[in-house]
Amino acid sequence: MQIRTPLKLFLACCALAGLAIYLVACAAYQPAISPDGSKIVYWEKDATDDNLTRIMLHDRQAGTTRVLLEAPSDDKQGIPQWSEDGKDVVVCLSKSAKVMAVDGSHPVREYPLDDSDYASALLFPPPIVGHYMYFAGKENLLRLDLNTGQTSTKALGGKERYFFKRNDKVYYWDGDSAEFGRLNLEKLELEVLVKCRGTNEAENELEYTLGTISPSETWLAVTAKQKNSEVCRVRLYRDWKLDSEINVNDKNQKFELLVPEWAPDNKTVYVTATETMENATLPEKPA
Repeated sequence: MQIRTPLKLFLACCALAGLAIYLVACAAYQPAISPDGSKIVYWEKDATDDNLTRIMLHDRQAGTTRVLLEAPSDDKQGIPQWSEDGKDVVVCLSKSAKVMAVDGSHPVREYPLDDSDYASALLFPPPIVGHYMYFAGKENLLRLDLNTGQTSTKALGGKERYFFKRNDKVYYWDGDSAEFGRLNLEKLELEVLVKCRGTNEAENELEYTLGTISPSETWLAVTAKQKNSEVCRVRLYRDWKLDSEINVNDKNQKFELLVPEWAPDNKTVYVTATETMENATLPEKPA
């Protein structure tokens, strides 16, 4: 199993998806590729007006680009997301979530959000399953119906968690408790799968960053840093039990590990960091 740190996360994502890389002469950022790979949406800063930004839609097959949404540049902007059927694009702003029809079949739908509770949605796009979007707030879990705007909430107890989707399931990472689990979509309840901290003193001496699950949903990669040290490591859990771990630097290399991401082969983990690292390799494991 290999752990790699790409210089540019978007370039790594493009390579994994087998897509061509387009160079656009504009200030474009936060791209998202449609489920069928035929379209891409991204934020773009206006070339003449510093107070204006847009979400642009590029159709690779037609070779056209057009505006989906305009927003003030001082509004906090999340990463655009595609609905599962590729018909809508959803984006979270500081106080609302907006749903845009790619073909213009409905006007932009806007649903209010409490940015004080759901600020993490601007960093980690809330997962979409069917026509529902799931938000992990500090105080409440929110399920938003993207068709009607109807919401369901459940108290979370004041801990900051991050939701992400794998296949048709929603998982969560609790950074305060170093806990990984799964969201019951019907009951809106959290099911704990892995507690990274425990009775082991060595585990409790680590500062955990974030955990993500493999495409096969059998492996969990967690980035961590030794307390009072510069040593960073990736810990690998299989079937919710610790399998192996590797240090990815020594005490003379100073950087922070950020979000781990899995390649489709279930054997390669890409890890972003504040500085460039050399590749690190683990013993080969079955997928």
